[in-house]
Amino acid sequence: MNGWPDTAFLPTSFKDCFRRLYGRLVHRYLQARRIEYAAKLLCGTSINVLQVALAIGHQSTGRFGVAFRRTYQMAPS
Repeated sequence: MNGWPDTAFLPTSFKDCFRRLYGRLVHRYLQARRIEYAAKLLCGTSINVLQVALAIGHQSTGRFGVAFRRTYQMAPS
């Protein structure tokens, strides 16, 4: 057995189906969800920007800031 159950998609098939269904690549979709979650944390809690960046998987506030500004056209502060 190759590690994939008989009913599972192959990775490429999954990526293709996902893109057709959601209109974007899996990675881009997950990035968007993380940035949305970050915005909710920044607005609804007292967590600082560094803690939010780390909570969504960024290693620094710099890269997080770039991703956040790309989505919301404003700094994450």
